[in-house]
Amino acid sequence: MLGCGRHFIRKSVNRWTWARAILDCGASEEQAEAFQAACGERFGAGAVLNPANLIDANKVELKTEKVSLSIDPEYSHLVEAKVIDGQKVLIVPVEDHLEFNGVAVNVNRDKE
Repeated sequence: MLGCGRHFIRKSVNRWTWARAILDCGASEEQAEAFQAACGERFGAGAVLNPANLIDANKVELKTEKVSLSIDPEYSHLVEAKVIDGQKVLIVPVEDHLEFNGVAVNVNRDKE
């Protein structure tokens, strides 16, 4: 499971918790520090932010430089990020049905 959302269960989150969350999602220390500084400048040093005002809970979107995936938030916990043979991959379990541009793809065939 992608661990980025676990910080946002609470109704309000301070800028340090937001910085920890973006670190957990892969941001660098410099990016987290820049976020904290910008947040402090914009909202004040002791600002507490409501995640509902910053995150669209009706949509989960994963993006790389080449691929974009939209996922129903109800099922976002199924997505895993892993490294396999040195390659970073996303794993999305497929049960019985898969479509590619509206065309059914057979994922049940045996390996050749």
